[in-house]
Amino acid sequence: MLTQSLEEIWRSLEAELPGSPGGYALARRLHPESPRDIRVAIDPVTHSRMLLVRIASSALDPSAEFPRSRGFELRFVPLIDDDSWHVTLGVVLSRPDHADVFTSLVVDVAFRVSRSLTDREAAIELIGRLLRWQAFLQRHQPDGLGVEEQRGLYGELWFLRYHLIPRLGPRNAVSYWTGPGSSNHDFQIMGCAVEIKTSTGKQHQHLHIVSERQLDDTGTVALLLFHLSLDEREGAGETLPAMVGAVRVAVASDQLAREEYESQLIEAGYLDPHESRYSSRGYSLRQSSFYRVRTGFPRIVEQDLRPGVGDVRYTLSVAACEPFAVSEGEAQSLWEATHES
Repeated sequence: MLTQSLEEIWRSLEAELPGSPGGYALARRLHPESPRDIRVAIDPVTHSRMLLVRIASSALDPSAEFPRSRGFELRFVPLIDDDSWHVTLGVVLSRPDHADVFTSLVVDVAFRVSRSLTDREAAIELIGRLLRWQAFLQRHQPDGLGVEEQRGLYGELWFLRYHLIPRLGPRNAVSYWTGPGSSNHDFQIMGCAVEIKTSTGKQHQHLHIVSERQLDDTGTVALLLFHLSLDEREGAGETLPAMVGAVRVAVASDQLAREEYESQLIEAGYLDPHESRYSSRGYSLRQSSFYRVRTGFPRIVEQDLRPGVGDVRYTLSVAACEPFAVSEGEAQSLWEATHES
């Protein structure tokens, strides 16, 4: 289900509130093809939006801790048709300013739960996905990505679209995209790591390195730095939503790749309800370059630091990287060799 469709359901339910006799009758079934009982509803008292998952009481681990985060909470919701053998778990929007995020959360969680084979699996999937959204809300603002984050995501998707998917296929390419998680590098292609740095034309001479591990090649067969230099303008060039859509088309033929891609977009902080906020800024390619990070490369790594020093951030001159430049063909050979090994 698309977020636009769910938003229409919310609005329809909210429009029915004035004539509602009470209770939780203002509900719609989601994923009717699934054996799981999944609904969206509006609380007639608080007018809060909710995702409801009805399961057998025995399927819920009594020791399970319910996730609770800025913007949502999970709690038991009594329904008229409940009995002593069933309970209904409700994911409730707790802050109106998080409505956009909540809609994306419901689309994601409902889809995952709908594929569960048993109520026990549904309960585990529900809590597991909510824990991921809890982490998302700790890392990202509810109103979307900042300018630097948008640019960085565009660069990672550019590399995915033009380099990895055509050569390694959608499933492998998306599985190697580790930037949205806690990995030190944006792509981990078996033993070859690739770090993506995106800058605008005004900033192309320096790259921002955010930790002492980002350019550390310890444990890798090869570490590549890929620099994407862009022109960034209002009303011109390719937008971030357009790039997101282009990669969706590129992975559309592989269901597992599609699902992993959507999950990674969420990890990166990209939500479809925020699309309009990213649609005025466009990017045009100026230049792209590969560098191999190895002995002598200008960098600060963990072994260079004195005890007690960490979380190092610094700028790196692109000109200083030029002696370590490699061709696109050489870079491809490095990651293809580790992919095939």
